[in-house]
Order: sequence, then structure tokens, then C-alpha cells
Amino acid sequence: YIRIRVMLDMKRSLKKTKRLKKPEGGTQEVIFKYERLWMFCYYCGLLGHTDETCDMLYSMELDDGNQKMGTGGEGGDKEA
Repeated sequence: YIRIRVMLDMKRSLKKTKRLKKPEGGTQEVIFKYERLWMFCYYCGLLGHTDETCDMLYSMELDDGNQKMGTGGEGGDKEA
């Protein structure tokens, strides 16, 4: 467990995980936990609105009942 402070581009979705390369070879998946988020949408992963007012969520043709933090919206889960 380690706590870090980072700067984020608020126009991109927050990530749940990231795969990092180890110096000795191989990879390790890191799971992110965010603190003190202001108006965070658990559907698209963007800051500035909640899932109750998410345009992406309510523009879906069919709701499958799953919340997909960070998989929708501009930026999605693309690599930085």
C-alpha cells in the first residue's frame, strides 16, 4: 500500500487499474483507490457530474444494469 498525490486531466476518465512493467521483467497490475472526489460519475468515470445526471448513461439504448467506471466517455481506458 502506498499513497501518492497526482495531477489528473479532468477531461479523461479515471482508471480503476493500470498494468506496470517491473524492472526485473514481467508486469504488475496496480488497483487505484481515489479519495475526496468531487461530483464523480461511477458510470463514465468523469469528474464534474454524477451517474444520476450522466448524459452517456441516459443516452444508452438499453441499460444492462452494470456500472462501468472508466469505460465510457472521451478518453475511456486508453493508455496515457
